[in-house]
Amino acid sequence: LDPEANLIAEQSYNALATKHNQTITLRFPPQTAAAGKQYTLQLSGTAGNQLSVWGYSLAPQDQTVLSYAGVESRAQVLYYVGKYQLNGATAVGMVARDTGRYGLLVLLLLLIIFLPGLLIAEFIHGENWDVLSYWGIAFTSGLASWPILWLWMTLLGGRFTGWLLWLLFIVGWGWWMWRQWQNGFQWIRMSPLRLMAFLLLLLITYIVRFLAVRDLDFLPWVDASRHALITAVTIQSGQFLQNYEPYLPIQQPIYHFGFHTIPASLQLMTNSYWPLEKVLLVTMQTLSSLMPLAVYSGTRLLTKHRGAAWLAAFLVALPFFFPAYYTTWGRLTQITGGLIMATLIGLTWQIGRGLNRRRLWPLVGLLAAGLFLVHFRVFSFYIPLVIWVFLISIFYKRPRPLLMAGILGGILVLPRLIQLLQPRITPMLTNTNIPENYNNFPTGYLTTGWEQFFWVLTAVAIIFLIAQSLSKRVDNFAPLSLALWMGLLFLLTAGELVGLPILLPQTNLNSMYISLFVPEAMIIGAAVGQVWQLLSHRHWLVDVL
Repeated sequence: LDPEANLIAEQSYNALATKHNQTITLRFPPQTAAAGKQYTLQLSGTAGNQLSVWGYSLAPQDQTVLSYAGVESRAQVLYYVGKYQLNGATAVGMVARDTGRYGLLVLLLLLIIFLPGLLIAEFIHGENWDVLSYWGIAFTSGLASWPILWLWMTLLGGRFTGWLLWLLFIVGWGWWMWRQWQNGFQWIRMSPLRLMAFLLLLLITYIVRFLAVRDLDFLPWVDASRHALITAVTIQSGQFLQNYEPYLPIQQPIYHFGFHTIPASLQLMTNSYWPLEKVLLVTMQTLSSLMPLAVYSGTRLLTKHRGAAWLAAFLVALPFFFPAYYTTWGRLTQITGGLIMATLIGLTWQIGRGLNRRRLWPLVGLLAAGLFLVHFRVFSFYIPLVIWVFLISIFYKRPRPLLMAGILGGILVLPRLIQLLQPRITPMLTNTNIPENYNNFPTGYLTTGWEQFFWVLTAVAIIFLIAQSLSKRVDNFAPLSLALWMGLLFLLTAGELVGLPILLPQTNLNSMYISLFVPEAMIIGAAVGQVWQLLSHRHWLVDVL
């Protein structure tokens, strides 16, 4: 009933056909201008009714009243869950509201992340990078650089403060803008149509990601509280985390603390102007919104095909279940690792095949080091790929760039690696006593959304790429190497299911599976890109499109 006691919707249920603990759903038409008004939910039964409804003594919403007629109960409210569907005007209003509240936070966060990557790109960049690849690599290089900066500042006995970070921020951006002015802003010039199209894709992704958390005040799940604790300790000490004091008496904790240096930097620069829980929530969705940029860069470097890169970027932006679902667990570190991994795949392949090998190996070493500090598991998933690419580089007699990248990455993380290799920590990292059900395959993901369809499409894409290679039309070694890598990851993380030893400790099928959206998008993009090329040679209309 509406506030004027007019009937909006009604529903009848057969007591004999209703199951125990069944959820009863009542749908009604959208109610415009309903905010703040009192609506009535009325339940009644016939004389022979055997059904009952759950009641509780605490109200889930303010100003909720439960009254009875001919029933005795001490409950004060029904157990109910309200769900609503956004209309266009409400969605626009919510996005405008959140942008007004946190637009400055998002802008400052992006400026902080991009800065070190843009500075690095002034000295290390590929010969044939397009503008979007440049910005994608600058973005992920920035994500990888901040943990390394904080780690070495701590090792040298220093600490970051707000004024020091502002000094680096102003000088860094000032120098980069001066360089762009000298060079005619070459890394901004591109086709206006393509630029607007990609910005539109990022904008739509941003809107979808932030609408998904419109009713959340902080990230859900236990991971979010851990991230908040680590960030709080990092802010208080101004150093790369070494223990949880003064909050917990834990020395040398085993975790990846790289990501947390980024929100800690923002909070130090703003004197914690925004609540930490909001900073982490906004950071999560901002990083997720930029996954298309990172995947575009990695796919373009891997396949050299712009269309493949565009499709891969679109897939991770909207139709894929991951990475958008990461928000449900508050997986800030894993999404950061996935962003770095996306471009690292393309760059590793390039120097492994001898492309831009003299210029790019320091960048590969930096990204790999940053990935190690950001997320151990995602880094462990990278290891089989880099070993495979290294074997390929030996075949082509070009192993030196990857060796140099490995040495540089090892040096950058050596102090942290030594800590993890200490006797009392190593057994915890390499422990193979897996709890029951720890490594079960996450079948629930396959029944969600379009996951099954996209995996079938991936299988078809792999078969098509193999056929193209056998016909010698196209060199598909790169995307097929990703398919081989995905298969190896299944064997390495689920070896005990087929009688093999566990070769990737402290990982499981769940954490591996939810990381596969990056190579999955790249493989589909590569295959569809080649189909498009085949069709374009056969019909003028495809060329026009």
